[in-house]
Amino acid sequence: MIARADFLKRRKTGIGGSDVAAVLGLSKWKTPYQLWVDKTSDNVVEEESEILHFGQVLEQVVADEYARRNRVKVQRRNRSYRHPEHPELIGNIDRYIVGGGILECKTADKFTAHLWGENNSDEIPDYYLVQVQHYMHVTGYHEAALAVLIGGNEFRQYEVSYDKELAEFAATKCVEFWQTFVVPRVAPPALPGDDLAEYYRDRSGATVTAPPYIARFVSELKEVKQRIKSEEARADELAGAIKVFMGENSADTLLDAAGAKLATWKQAKDSVRRSTDWEALAAECGIDSELIRQYTIETIKPGSRPLLVK
Repeated sequence: MIARADFLKRRKTGIGGSDVAAVLGLSKWKTPYQLWVDKTSDNVVEEESEILHFGQVLEQVVADEYARRNRVKVQRRNRSYRHPEHPELIGNIDRYIVGGGILECKTADKFTAHLWGENNSDEIPDYYLVQVQHYMHVTGYHEAALAVLIGGNEFRQYEVSYDKELAEFAATKCVEFWQTFVVPRVAPPALPGDDLAEYYRDRSGATVTAPPYIARFVSELKEVKQRIKSEEARADELAGAIKVFMGENSADTLLDAAGAKLATWKQAKDSVRRSTDWEALAAECGIDSELIRQYTIETIKPGSRPLLVK
């Protein structure tokens, strides 16, 4: 198996399947600018989150379940693929289906279940569709399946047909991104809602007088924010009236006169979150506090830079 550190280094040498959605502006996790920072940075850092961690942990579970349900064998491929004509296009598939084909294994939150089609259909989120098309284009395997575990207890599988036009379009965009931005280390445009704080991270501290057009922008922004606030207040008022009506009628589902569903207001199950006071436990067990500090991992999250309109 490829060592994790080596895998992360190889990811910097090209555009992989999980990068394609960012290049095309389809990713909900990463913008083109953030992808560029990742590819051009000298640091090899792995993103840390519970979602990513358990996605990796459950990958084998999903693969095993796909193999069991379809009576096939699946294998890990201990290699990275590169497109023969465009080596900047790379891919690391989750599994190879013995006999031909790619298997991608995913996990998804139950609140995103509506983004997935019926079991055994071909309806998957766009950001995964372009990922699988990329892998088929790079590897030359033109058959693929995707298996997903939704909410931890709902398994679905999908067949993904090779779409030559889509795969080549995505490949062209990825090659352009690599050659236009990554190779010359020229940053792509930053997206206002996501990238600007990072883009201008080291350029702050001064006070500047606003020219007339910027002053107008500030004034208009304040007006827009006030309208949004008023609309949100009205939305809360309407939602409150609907909830009171449903509550007084002991209802969790609201229908129109024709019987079509208008709204639901259902009680979710209570959740319990447990945490351990490790320092207190260590003191109780007589463990030295210095030893605790040696095994404490510190993760730094970049500070936010909100725009506060006065």
